[in-house]
Amino acid sequence: MRRVHVAGIVFCASMGMLLSGCSSNGSAQPDAAASGGAATAPAPTTPKEQLLLDQAAFPAGAQHQPITPEMLKSQADKVVDTTQSAQVTPAQCGAHQVDLKKALANAVDDVAATTYIADGHMYLEMIFGHPLNLDQVKTAISGPCANVTMKMSLGGQQAETKSTSTAVALPGGVDPAHAYAYRQVVTTELGPQGPTQSASLLGYAQVRGMTVAMNEVNLGGGTTDQAEFDKLFTAAVQKVEQAK
Repeated sequence: MRRVHVAGIVFCASMGMLLSGCSSNGSAQPDAAASGGAATAPAPTTPKEQLLLDQAAFPAGAQHQPITPEMLKSQADKVVDTTQSAQVTPAQCGAHQVDLKKALANAVDDVAATTYIADGHMYLEMIFGHPLNLDQVKTAISGPCANVTMKMSLGGQQAETKSTSTAVALPGGVDPAHAYAYRQVVTTELGPQGPTQSASLLGYAQVRGMTVAMNEVNLGGGTTDQAEFDKLFTAAVQKVEQAK
């Protein structure tokens, strides 16, 4: 799989998380409910890039697919150009597109990311240098925006995507007071082609003034691996908790 293609998958998989964690003016908003414990302990002095999990943490045979802020920014610009004029149902869910370029640019400037692919699953880890607003994330996927349809033009063809998001239980090693996880299934119809489906698990936790995010995507559209996701999400959170 080529890097550019992987970058596109990475960005599309993480776009909802980035937007729901930003305000309408594109600035990161801390979660007012965060207090105590690892969530508000002093930030690590270790650089974000060194806080990412290494290859040994991922499934055996996992292939590293490097992803840089520049690659994410490039994909952000492409997705923005495509979705700015999309028709969103329910209409109020289109508010996530407000100030999209500024919000994504700010997020990309403050993130370290890595991806691994194994057995048809892609694992994306992202570490932000600031706390994302988890209350906004919960609202975005548990209310009317839990089921969203978008209609847009892709390459001269009409496309329609339908996404369904459902909260999932957090693994035992992650503090539920400062973390959230959900499963998302997206079905896409493009022109005369039949529908394609992707399934993913997304989790993010506030840890020491930062946000740890883990995303698992089944590239073949099948089911996600909850056990592997839980293991990786826990390991990612604990690495930041224990970092110098």
